[in-house]
Amino acid sequence: MEKNIQFIVRLIFTAMLVFVIQTNASAVSTRGLDDSVKVFNEYGIPTLVTARLVTCYPNPATSYINFKFDNTVPASSTLSIYSFTGRKMTVLTVINNNSIIRIPLDNYFRGLYMYQLCDANGNILESGRFLVKN
Repeated sequence: MEKNIQFIVRLIFTAMLVFVIQTNASAVSTRGLDDSVKVFNEYGIPTLVTARLVTCYPNPATSYINFKFDNTVPASSTLSIYSFTGRKMTVLTVINNNSIIRIPLDNYFRGLYMYQLCDANGNILESGRFLVKN
């Protein structure tokens, strides 16, 4: 009986989590559902996974971080990096899509950093985070 209750609680929690993720993904992402992939979790509940415009690696980073841009990123986009306290660390203009930009982390302290990819009009296309470990 207790295992059934645990299973039901897990199922409800997972369904709520999937709903929140899907709601946030549709509100943040400007890409269509054609770029999404249906993935099913262990309970058979579909989860929406969208393709990323920006990939950053290595994460966590120590001396540098690479940003790889998808070929659908507009060439006039900007990538802004912020510290966890909101201080703007770096602003870069994406000249070529499908390119890789390497940023040295000499002036970055250990901690969590956020990035935002914006189009020429200032609309946020994607955001993410990475960790710096020194």
